[in-house]
Amino acid sequence: MFGPLALCFGIARGIVRVITVDTDSTISMVPVDFCVNVALASAWKTAETSGQREKAKKPPIYTFAPSENNLLSYGSFIKRSISYRDRIPLTKMLWYPFVLCISSPFLFPLAAFFLHTIPGYFIDLLLRLMGRKPILADLYRKIHKNIAVLGPFSTSTWHFDTVNTKGLRNSMSKQDLNLYDFDMARLDWDDYFKSIMYGMRQYIAKEPPTPESIAKGTKLAIRLKILHYAIKSSLISAAGFALWSLAKLVT
Repeated sequence: MFGPLALCFGIARGIVRVITVDTDSTISMVPVDFCVNVALASAWKTAETSGQREKAKKPPIYTFAPSENNLLSYGSFIKRSISYRDRIPLTKMLWYPFVLCISSPFLFPLAAFFLHTIPGYFIDLLLRLMGRKPILADLYRKIHKNIAVLGPFSTSTWHFDTVNTKGLRNSMSKQDLNLYDFDMARLDWDDYFKSIMYGMRQYIAKEPPTPESIAKGTKLAIRLKILHYAIKSSLISAAGFALWSLAKLVT
């Protein structure tokens, strides 16, 4: 529940609807199994060069980050995450998944108030009336704190020096490269997202990827989608009518 998948899960549940993100900035995300392979390869390289390292003043640092030739923007990350709302929707959704990306930290509180806080208090009121414990108001406070902490990273592009890591790959044999792959330049992001979104559904949401479960989620998603666009159309119509009435009074 910590990291990019927590965001994917919050969006998929229909809980997270607005975030502080610059869609043009790149996300510093790497597969965890690639991280393990880098750790194993660096341990091997350290053992191989232990005698030489004693003479060096500084130990080598192996920084692992996305390849400059295969970057993923936050906009693409959000778009890929949202695309699975109709493919493998969850059976326990609070609302039809959508997300508003705001790059300004000053506008975020206003958007969060209307898209998070007000709906959260409303649903908590319904839970109290049903004799159940309210959860969303406290949950949104925690979510907003996390979004504020991650703001400097999600609204900026960070560049990492991976010269040592590239040299590590070049020193490995072809057999080892096949066994301990961590080439971010060749990573297929579409295939990666398919794996993590199915994994999120099964291991974080605890919903099996069975046809029955997906069909149940699809049925709920269709109902919430109709409700979502019906309310959205009503609000736009009401706003349009209010502006028309105001213009009529002025003229």
